[in-house]
Amino acid sequence: TPQNSFLMYNMLREVIKAGTARRALSLNRTDLAGKTGTTNEYKDAWFNGFNQSLVAVSWVGNDNSTSLGNQEQGGRAALPIWIDYMRVALAGMPDVLPLMPEGVQLSNNGLDYEDLTVVPIFDASLPREIDAEPTAEDELF
Repeated sequence: TPQNSFLMYNMLREVIKAGTARRALSLNRTDLAGKTGTTNEYKDAWFNGFNQSLVAVSWVGNDNSTSLGNQEQGGRAALPIWIDYMRVALAGMPDVLPLMPEGVQLSNNGLDYEDLTVVPIFDASLPREIDAEPTAEDELF
């Protein structure tokens, strides 16, 4: 649903705003979202990031499945590659946030007027079941 897309987008924006991908703040954009990842023993590290116009993934790992080294996590090993790519790919593109759909409202959490929390308000008319198999007609975003 548009509501789920909006909520997920905002949750993944927090990874950049205050999480493991804070280095991406160097791009000086508010419309970026994403997720870092690291496998056990630091064998693989990645960052998957996006805005409404572009998705890019950077992955770092060895073909022989050996460790990248201690603390070589997604935010350290893969994110800088993604940032370098996005700096060029997004040059001149507007910084645009999605419009908030009906059924979702932002409310203050009482701690900080600048810190808004997304509070879902579900419409009873929305479907209660998810298709067992997604179809080509299903909109992901």
